[in-house]
Amino acid sequence: MSSPALPATDLDGRARIRNGVVDLGAYEYGPLYVNASATGLDNGTSWTDAYTQLQDALSAAISGDEIWVAQGTYKPGDSGATTATFTLKDGVAIYGGFAGTETSRSARDGRPIRPS
Repeated sequence: MSSPALPATDLDGRARIRNGVVDLGAYEYGPLYVNASATGLDNGTSWTDAYTQLQDALSAAISGDEIWVAQGTYKPGDSGATTATFTLKDGVAIYGGFAGTETSRSARDGRPIRPS
């Protein structure tokens, strides 16, 4: 007996498989996590496995995603050039002020993200 094929998208039309992770719910994924001091898989799926670079989360995000950013300093690019910028995406919300353990957006301290 074979398994039925999974639809490629969820009910919102967002990809069901991202970064090698399959979500079987009607709506996919929670936020993408960013924490400069994370030591896990660097795939953004949890605080433990958070992206360590904000630009990596921005690159992986699609419209409708939220990015939760732990307190820290995040710089665009590795060069440190003063002309380097982050590339934002339409429809992607970015929230800062997290300690890196929260499970809801309302638990953050709400500090705005500031460029370094």
